[in-house]
Amino acid sequence: MLDVRKFGDRAFAGANLAVLLFFLAAFGSIYYVTQHLQFVLGYDALDTGVRLLPLAGAVFVGSAITGVLTPRLGLRTMVVAGMLLGILALVVLTRVDAESGYGAFAWPLVLLGLAIGLSVSPATDTIMDAFPERLLGVGGAVNDTSVELGGTLGIAILGSLLGTAYSDELGPVVNGHLPAEAAGVAQDSIGGALMVAQRIDAAGMHEQAAQLVSAADAAFAHAVSHTSLIAAIVLAAGTLGVAVLLPARRKSAPAHVPNTVEEAVLVG
Repeated sequence: MLDVRKFGDRAFAGANLAVLLFFLAAFGSIYYVTQHLQFVLGYDALDTGVRLLPLAGAVFVGSAITGVLTPRLGLRTMVVAGMLLGILALVVLTRVDAESGYGAFAWPLVLLGLAIGLSVSPATDTIMDAFPERLLGVGGAVNDTSVELGGTLGIAILGSLLGTAYSDELGPVVNGHLPAEAAGVAQDSIGGALMVAQRIDAAGMHEQAAQLVSAADAAFAHAVSHTSLIAAIVLAAGTLGVAVLLPARRKSAPAHVPNTVEEAVLVG
C-alpha cells in the first residue's frame, strides 16, 4: 500500500523524522512528569491531569501561530524552531530536584506544547501532501505510525533510563538498611518505595519511613533530571538531521501516476 520510495523524498523523510522525535520526547517526558506530580508532589489523578492542561493549550496556540508563519518563513524554519523549543523545555526539566514544585514543570510543559504545535502541524501537512487525494488514507496511516512509534520508543527508552537512574540513586540508601525484599520493591519504582514507607510507618518506625520517602523523592527527581538531559541530547541530534533533510519550503505535490498494477487498483 505504501511506496517506500517516498522516503527518498527529503521533505517526506524529514517530516516523518520530526514527528517521530517530537512524540518520543513528548510521550517520554509526560510519562515521568506525571509520576513526579503524583508520587513526589502528591497530586491525585484528576489534579495531575488538570496540571498537564498547559501542554494541550500551548499545542493549540503553537498550531495557530505556525499556520500564519509557515507560509512566510518556510517549512524548515518552523519545524527546526519548534524542535529547538522542545530541546529548551527538556533542558529546563534537567533543573528539577526534590524541592521543585509544580512551577518547575509548568513552563517546560508550555514550551513543549508550543514546540509540538509549531513543528508537528507543518510536518503532518508535508506528509499528507506527498499523497494524491485518493491515497490520503495511506498518508494518514504513515503519519500515525510515526506518532505511535515515537511515543512507544519514548516511553520504552526514556522510561528504562528513568528506572535505572532512580534505582542506582536509591540503592545505596536502602541496601543494607531494609530487608532485601523491601529494598528491591523500593528500588523498583517510587510507588513501591512509598508502599514500603507506609508499611514501615504502620509498624511504628515513623522516622525511618520519613527518611525513605525523602530519599525516594530525591532519587526520582535526580532520575527526571538525568533522563531529561538524555532526551534533550537525542532531540538535538535529531534536529540536526531534520534540518539537513527538510527543504526550506514545501514543494507542491506533482500529479501522481501509479507505478504498479496494485497501486493503480488502489487509486481506482
